[in-house]
Amino acid sequence: MSSNFDHSIFYPGQLERTILHTFIRAGNLKRWLARPDCLALIRACKELFDRAYSMDPTQDADADDAAQHMQVRSPDDLRPLIEYPTISLRARHSHNGISYTRSSTHVGNSLVYYHPRGDETLEPVPGSIKYIYLPPHGAVTFVVQCQLHVALGTHDPF
Repeated sequence: MSSNFDHSIFYPGQLERTILHTFIRAGNLKRWLARPDCLALIRACKELFDRAYSMDPTQDADADDAAQHMQVRSPDDLRPLIEYPTISLRARHSHNGISYTRSSTHVGNSLVYYHPRGDETLEPVPGSIKYIYLPPHGAVTFVVQCQLHVALGTHDPF
């Protein structure tokens, strides 16, 4: 007996299956690491992995301190906007539990809404963080590039 029923709507494709298996395995690994009987060696590997790839600034304080003191020549396209010949460039910055990155590091974490020219009376517009820098004697500063204007009928400004 042949059936005209389309099974493809119930059976995921190879990509979906791979994503699902990866998600399940990651969940099982996290659950196993949280158990009290987890091997100390495995926990130590997890701590090293978290330290290497974490966006938590408290876990990477030594690297942040080194980056604050390592001054580089200001990029050519940034030089007209700032008054410093040398700055400390960063790939990421965390503030109040939110991780921000420059677009060349991670596009998703670089997308922000901002007030043009810092004027909070203006409506916020979508932009992408191009640079995160620390001037010689100042606070962490973002240089944001405005996204293209949304075309009529498009709902995603990014």
